[in-house]
Amino acid sequence: MSEKEYPKILIINGGPIGEFSGTGVTLKNLFEHWPADKLLQICYCDSDTEVVEGSPSFEIFPKSTVLFDYFFRKFLTKIKKNQYSSVSVPMHNLEYRGNEKKIHKFVRAILDLSPVFLQSETLKAIERFKPDVIYSNLSTVRLIKTVKFISKKYNIKPVIHFMDDWPTTLYASNKYTIWAHYKMNRKLLDLLSLSEYSITISNLMAVEYKKRYKIDFTPIANPIVSEIRNSTKINEEGKKILAYCGGLHLGRWENLKIIGEEFDKINNFFPDWEIQLYTSKKDWDVFKDNFSGIQSIVWKKELMPSEVLAVLRGSELLIHVESFNSKIIEFTKYSFSTKIPQYMSSGKSIFTFGPKNLASTQYIENQKVGLLASNRKEIKEKLITLLNDPLYRKELGNNGLTKAKKEFSKNHLENELLKVLKKNC
Repeated sequence: MSEKEYPKILIINGGPIGEFSGTGVTLKNLFEHWPADKLLQICYCDSDTEVVEGSPSFEIFPKSTVLFDYFFRKFLTKIKKNQYSSVSVPMHNLEYRGNEKKIHKFVRAILDLSPVFLQSETLKAIERFKPDVIYSNLSTVRLIKTVKFISKKYNIKPVIHFMDDWPTTLYASNKYTIWAHYKMNRKLLDLLSLSEYSITISNLMAVEYKKRYKIDFTPIANPIVSEIRNSTKINEEGKKILAYCGGLHLGRWENLKIIGEEFDKINNFFPDWEIQLYTSKKDWDVFKDNFSGIQSIVWKKELMPSEVLAVLRGSELLIHVESFNSKIIEFTKYSFSTKIPQYMSSGKSIFTFGPKNLASTQYIENQKVGLLASNRKEIKEKLITLLNDPLYRKELGNNGLTKAKKEFSKNHLENELLKVLKKNC
């Protein structure tokens, strides 16, 4: 295969490239220049799944592929009167409490390990395409089994791109599902034995996973689309903006609330500053009551991907948070947030509140692209430092911009991805 030749890649995932999620956006950026005739993606999702404009087309596994799972979800969704019925939607979107939650997780595990019946129409599409390599983000037993079957049937090596440490947390939370956790990890080990090289979202994860799975991993995060540095704008109300762009899940709302509470205590000294949250309306509707009484925080709107750059341009300081909850840390420890490369490419400094031992927070602190507060007491201290010193903010922002160009440029990460995929052909 020549240096410029692209292999034919079969992507098997729970959702398509460009789906409205951190992973969907990352994949859109990574595969944007991949030739359309050398990419086939088949997903466990609904036909009306929304994707970012310009995303490649995708095919859907027929519902009969996971027959038991589909009908149970449909039945349960009807009972719960919940909007989700897709086999790709995590059932934690439904509300459960106490013993009901334990039963739900137990049933969820049974269904995830239920048989997968790959249909002839799916196999014929793969045979017509003749892929050179498989790419997947996995995160469910269903996907592990699907990728392994296709890999072995057609003698195609898989490349797994881990975005979070779900192998540590999936089905590990209670005694009723621990059996499924062990079965999942055995199946994952079997699958990874078919791969020569795979991918992680961070350097920290690459080091850990090489020890854990005995194969090489290349770290590939969300590439920056372009340099978006610009002078700060004052918003319509004459405020300087501390902006948070992202979800409120995984305990992030709790840390944002704490930041707001601490900022309220010093707001009299910084009356021209305001914390603005840009998160989905769905998230805000769920968590907004927790922010009542906090004067310095304002929810603005849900952003389309095309709007993010303008918000970053118009902000003076950017906020990143990670939960201190020990169960959540198990999941996020090696993750690298999609928004960090975006933040860095804006040339703005980052204020982060979270544990010191995570890949995301370590990177921000060690690379000197922002300041980290690792406990409540440090919040006011670090914020006052940043708000009082525009030159220091500029220095941190310039560091971030320089490193973003080097480590997260689209061209660099696309080439890294191509190298890993070719090594498995």
